[in-house]
Amino acid sequence: MRIEDLIESYRQKALAPRGPRQCRGCGCEILPAKGRGRPRLTCVTCDLIQAAAALTWLDPRVCQCCGIDFRPERNAAKFCSNHCRYRAYNAGRRSRASKID
Repeated sequence: MRIEDLIESYRQKALAPRGPRQCRGCGCEILPAKGRGRPRLTCVTCDLIQAAAALTWLDPRVCQCCGIDFRPERNAAKFCSNHCRYRAYNAGRRSRASKID
């Protein structure tokens, strides 16, 4: 086999359309994406299950502003919502301003 033929065969393999892949989670068939970027490794269903499982490892906490129990989305979350976070921030600003006067 000539080197030119070998190069051409590798080029054809590299440019050939990729077929369907298998999901790493459930083994179902994943069709190739039409957009650019990295190929998917799991199907949409397995993505959702993994995202839900990632959130459940954090234990419920008590909001430092209103006192209700909530499940945080981040490790450093102290408040149940943006509303409580703003209220606590404004209360802290008012207390710092009164100490200065």
